[in-house]
Amino acid sequence: MNSEITLSCLVCNVSEVTRIEYRHNDERVAVFIFGITSVTNSSSFKLESLSYGQEISELFLKVRKFTDASIGTYTCFINETSKSSLYLTLKVPVENVTLIPEIQTVSVLSGVVINYISCVSSIGRPTPTITWYLDNRTPFDYSDDVNLTGNSNNTVIADVTTSSLSIAFTAKEHSERIYCNVSNGYTPVISKRTFLIDVLDPPSVPLCQIGTSTIKSNIIRAAKNDPFVMTCTSKSNPAPLRYKWILPWGEEQNGTQLTIETLRESSNNIYTLEVINEMNSTFSNEIVKGNLTTSFTFEILSPPAAQFIGNYTVLLNTTLSVVCPYIPGNPPETRFMWFRGNTSLIRSEQTLSLTRLKIADEGSYTCKISNILDPTGRDIEEAFDETSFYVDNDGDEYEPVTLRSIVGSFERKLQRAKYPYSIFRSSGPEFYLTSDCLKAKQNNLKITTRKR
Repeated sequence: MNSEITLSCLVCNVSEVTRIEYRHNDERVAVFIFGITSVTNSSSFKLESLSYGQEISELFLKVRKFTDASIGTYTCFINETSKSSLYLTLKVPVENVTLIPEIQTVSVLSGVVINYISCVSSIGRPTPTITWYLDNRTPFDYSDDVNLTGNSNNTVIADVTTSSLSIAFTAKEHSERIYCNVSNGYTPVISKRTFLIDVLDPPSVPLCQIGTSTIKSNIIRAAKNDPFVMTCTSKSNPAPLRYKWILPWGEEQNGTQLTIETLRESSNNIYTLEVINEMNSTFSNEIVKGNLTTSFTFEILSPPAAQFIGNYTVLLNTTLSVVCPYIPGNPPETRFMWFRGNTSLIRSEQTLSLTRLKIADEGSYTCKISNILDPTGRDIEEAFDETSFYVDNDGDEYEPVTLRSIVGSFERKLQRAKYPYSIFRSSGPEFYLTSDCLKAKQNNLKITTRKR
């Protein structure tokens, strides 16, 4: 600015030249005719000539103070038939760049394109170039910053460059900063301000815990009639405004913790968690609600239920078979154990068989059943139930074979008799037997056990 600039026009075959002119933007500013020089404005221009023999001369146009008015195209015309031109401009180092809008934090919805961020340079010649960067959370280290210029569009008006950024941010850019710099061949100038990027996110899939165990499935195994507590937290920006649990029977609970005093089984066993936050992005007239709904299916675990077994009265030397009645639990795989009184295990099957019963076999028998419960987030446990019955004998010590022989003899004698009564005498008591009475006795002997 305000410096002197000298332009030269070299002319050959001077003897053939009658007129030389200098023009600025097509306006004549100096002329050389037959060795005489003149300028239109001596305070702005000066014209000098120098000869190199009879045929070569050089004509110098000096611009005394180069200002904005001096910018433009300068042309040397020779005899109006030949010319040479060049364009002169004033070099202006860019001084600053302004980040717009004038706010500290930009709140944006994750994945939504924004286009209201721009950088505006000061006047610069040559044309200023603006470059965008995302600071990688290292404000004093520019070497790892991410170049975002490919997401920008530039316009230039009156030597001022405006660069507008059109970009979408995600959670990984949250809390990073944006800045721009400008250069036109001199030392780059960095924007004095930066934008803090606040990326708004709806609630994420919740992280759930039972006790200290993290839950990795939406299928929850829990023991029937036990207390149950599960805590779920979700990440979002801003933080969740509300947690709401909806239980299978319509009850609602608020908060991160689901608490059930006594777990019961229902028709669907589905527990639903709803998480809500509210997102207000910069320059938006609408608050966006973030909503996440997660369902958990409960598999209710329960022990098997042992059923009632009646007591038995049996004859000696007979066989007693008893099936342990039960209702399967969940899981249905069931273990059976038979005990007599306080003794150790005597059988590990559902059916208990006692052969050739003796008086010593009289007493109490217990069927203990169990299954393995593996509740989510808790230790594996074995659940038990039991039922008992009592075995008694009627004191008759006859062997069944001997009794059948006696009854058979009675039957044959009655078949030969013509009268409905037969009397048998011996040294013992007298027996009065009818046909009906004998058959009843025989039927009773065929049945080895009967319930009391």
